[in-house]
Amino acid sequence: MMNILNRKYLSALCGFTCLASTLLAAEVIQRDGWSFDRSQLTGSEAEVAAAIEDGLPNEFAGWMEYDFEVSDAGWYALYLRCGAPSWSHDVFVDGVTYVRLQGADPEDVVPNAPKDSVNFKEINVYLSEGMHTLRLQRNQFPANLPSLWELRPAEDAGDTVRVWADESRLLDTETKIKIKIEGGASFETSYDVYWEDLATGELTSIGTVQFPKASAPIIREAELSPPGEGFYTIRAKVNDALLTNADFKSGFFLVQEAKEKKTRELGFEFSALFRSGAVLQRDMELPVWGWATPDSKVTVELAGQKLSTQSQADGRWQVTFEPIAVGGPYELTATSGDKTLKCYNILMGDVWLLSGQSNLGGPLKSATGAVEYASEVDYPDVRITNNYPDDLVTDQHVLRHAYWNSAVFGGDVSKMYPWKAIHYAFGRDIHEALGVPVGLIDAGRGGTIISTWMSQEAHEALPSLRKIAEAYETNLDEAIYELDYLNKVEAEVLKWRKLKEAGKAKTKKPKLPTLYPPRNFPSKHYDQLIAPMAPFALKGILWYQGESDSPMAACYEERFKLMIQEWRELFDQPDLAFLYVQIAYGSGKHFTGPAGDYRQGELKEAQTAALDLPNTAMVVTDDLMTPEDDVHYLDKLPVGHRLARAALNTVYGKEVPYQGPTFREFKIEGDAIRVYFDHAKGLSYKGEVLNAFSIAGDDRQWHWADARIDGETVIVSSPEVPNPVAVRYSWSESTRGSQLINKHGLPTPVFRTDDWPKVTEGVDWVREY
Repeated sequence: MMNILNRKYLSALCGFTCLASTLLAAEVIQRDGWSFDRSQLTGSEAEVAAAIEDGLPNEFAGWMEYDFEVSDAGWYALYLRCGAPSWSHDVFVDGVTYVRLQGADPEDVVPNAPKDSVNFKEINVYLSEGMHTLRLQRNQFPANLPSLWELRPAEDAGDTVRVWADESRLLDTETKIKIKIEGGASFETSYDVYWEDLATGELTSIGTVQFPKASAPIIREAELSPPGEGFYTIRAKVNDALLTNADFKSGFFLVQEAKEKKTRELGFEFSALFRSGAVLQRDMELPVWGWATPDSKVTVELAGQKLSTQSQADGRWQVTFEPIAVGGPYELTATSGDKTLKCYNILMGDVWLLSGQSNLGGPLKSATGAVEYASEVDYPDVRITNNYPDDLVTDQHVLRHAYWNSAVFGGDVSKMYPWKAIHYAFGRDIHEALGVPVGLIDAGRGGTIISTWMSQEAHEALPSLRKIAEAYETNLDEAIYELDYLNKVEAEVLKWRKLKEAGKAKTKKPKLPTLYPPRNFPSKHYDQLIAPMAPFALKGILWYQGESDSPMAACYEERFKLMIQEWRELFDQPDLAFLYVQIAYGSGKHFTGPAGDYRQGELKEAQTAALDLPNTAMVVTDDLMTPEDDVHYLDKLPVGHRLARAALNTVYGKEVPYQGPTFREFKIEGDAIRVYFDHAKGLSYKGEVLNAFSIAGDDRQWHWADARIDGETVIVSSPEVPNPVAVRYSWSESTRGSQLINKHGLPTPVFRTDDWPKVTEGVDWVREY
């Protein structure tokens, strides 16, 4: 067998002929990646079966497992075919971890590989005669699982060695790391081992590892000292020829100077949101709290009220003022012993908490039409602050001191920096409609799933959430978050190295991403951002989240309802207004695929279920995306306007329409279905043709439908469905090009008339690092 990687050292390697005659007698073992024995994939059984039939290997996260038999013991090289070899994945052989959260290096990709063959080398593995098990795993969504694999007999010294480290790969310059190297073949082998600095490519010698002739693998252990600060991998040479990363797959090591973590103790201080410039909730009992020396007297004054209390054993104190009418500015003071705290320019108005994931954001200055809109006039009584955890306080969750910023820009775009488009549009509309100060608290975080916004008690109470918590603990035990961080560091280092080689690097060293705990571990953002706010008095909550939960859409309904209920309990406001956004499409591109089942449609449907709870309202956004948009569309001002409409109607009792045409019922009329709506006066649509409806018969096969408006109803039909039984609207992952609206220009929420099984049923969680 020819060596497909063309290594230069083969002819010079002593004993190669002996190795070939011993190991090349072994067979090539191959399996189609979709011909597996066991699996746990994100989709339903029907969805997976359909994808296999259609030859779509890139649809799912999860794992696939194979049993195979080896007739000749020896070293083998595992090759895979995968659409994106660089994507992180896992490989396990007989339950042993060979690859965890790594991708293939470009040098491991087989050049000019035929389309129907494997295309990169993964690892080396010694296999005894008999039965074995291979598991291939792709951990994140969207996924790309290997669609073909081969175990090829070893051809040279690059195929007969394996290296790994079981300890933490985050090191300081004083720490040594233990590694293990497995080798040994039917001839003597010798490997020169090096640290490779991935930022510079520089190699630093570690030493030489030798293996005698052997009939079974031998494991050598070594304790290594890092060469200094840097980002490293371990490489090896044979006869001065560098092995590829797949030959000697050691992973990454980050070495930094040991630094003592800074901490601080809570002194005499207000809780973070009580700062100069704050807006506090009018006409409601008003808790104010902070910290002081344990068991000390604290006196707090605001708007003519003066209250005293005693701090607890942990130093926390709290007073509750009687409701204060709209007004200000006031001075908020607290005194304990000879110390006094003062906050100036306090306004009494309405306070709204805004939370969710990245689409809640979008800078004001980059939103469609926002700079011109915000430059029209200033609003000193509309103010915003951002929530951040105070990481220096280690013994409890508290927030970092807040800074309140007014919507006063004077036409200067640079002053708009703290503001998001949705926040600004909402705050401005409420202020203009009511004439009261408006305070906005931003507590959103990108890429988050709903689990991270829910308490630990919720994870214990809800079985589907419990699985996420258990998975997190497993990943923590296996240092998965550390490996994920190292992958991020690699991306930054290689990006910097490319710039340096092109003469464009602006720094002497690559900027490394900050090591945070994983963004989505259970209860993280509930514990760090939401719970420390309580019992801050609020008028309501605005929520925009769900994109990251699409693979688990069937579970979202119960999770979302539980989250709303526990946030209300947390703030001790059982009727706290909760207004939210139905997520937009995944992209603005016009969808040209077949009608059918889509996770995102199921997530949108799950969101509507929260309308069963009192004091909730939902606004729709699908019409705001253009074909050029990705998930982070730019037309965000209307989202804020629509949320303000919902608030003015449901919270403030104003006659302001905020709902688009909403599905009420349907009737089968021969070969068509008539759909009835509420809020449907002036029913019309955006776009050239009304093409967002799909229709199905008893066979449950969906077809894009013809649709026409008839008064306040829509008649849906298709020549391919002579006996229709069900209709769906906007059930796809991108826009069909039209949106059903009413006379107010408000769009229709996603809906379906059937109750057929969801494709996400049974998917409690998608492994996410």
